[in-house]
Amino acid sequence: SSLNSQKVFFVDISRPAAPRVLGSMNLSLYPEDIALTPDGKYALVTGPPFSSLIASIHVPTRTLVGEFSVTSGTPSAVAVARDGRTVLCASFFSSSLHVLTIDPTNGQLALRADIPATPMIMNVSISPDGRTALAIGFFGCDVLRIDAPGSVSRVGSLALPDFSWGQSAAFTPKGDRAFLVGSVSMSNTYMVWEAMIQGPGQAVSTGTVIPLTGFFGYSAYFGVETMAVEPLGRYLFVSNRGEDELNRLAVVDLASASQAESIDPAS
Repeated sequence: SSLNSQKVFFVDISRPAAPRVLGSMNLSLYPEDIALTPDGKYALVTGPPFSSLIASIHVPTRTLVGEFSVTSGTPSAVAVARDGRTVLCASFFSSSLHVLTIDPTNGQLALRADIPATPMIMNVSISPDGRTALAIGFFGCDVLRIDAPGSVSRVGSLALPDFSWGQSAAFTPKGDRAFLVGSVSMSNTYMVWEAMIQGPGQAVSTGTVIPLTGFFGYSAYFGVETMAVEPLGRYLFVSNRGEDELNRLAVVDLASASQAESIDPAS
């Protein structure tokens, strides 16, 4: 996504060492967050929280299905569950989560429910099994349970000591643990908090907090993922959350719950 140019780009990564741009598409919104359906057929796009629009794109033909309006909010983060039908969006300013469904045959979206949420939600992440969702915000993290396509309920909040300014969450491949990155008590001290996933919609803090050295700043991007757990589940990679920080990537060893390395890529 390119926010300033209002474009979404399509990139062929069949040869990872030689990615190739296939084209781009202009949208009415300013694209920031993108979520793909599990089959890769549709891409859903949201922007900063100043528009009610969600764009649905048919990826194989690189065509716009439509831009759908959520009249009850301004979606600024989007995620799609494993069922390929359930879509969750967060509205930063309206302190709400929007539950939608996507029709897998045509990419059309339908609003199913609005759920009150913790103020200023920045991002939404869904577990690999598609049953637990974490909505991460400036003042905490909401936990949601997905029971069926379009059937979602908020079950509570995740108690994370001193957690604030949350940016994103990442689940392990097994889905038994989740990691959330944010700041300590509204400061520029950047850390990762760990949670255990004990069942659908059941997330509890382990009390483990991993400091990250060499990170600072307050800027953040709506809906943008800044963490990923590698496929074997041993290492967590954490990038900067905003443009006012260093060009740095942290490598966290999950076995020892410590930062193993910092990588400073060339500008």
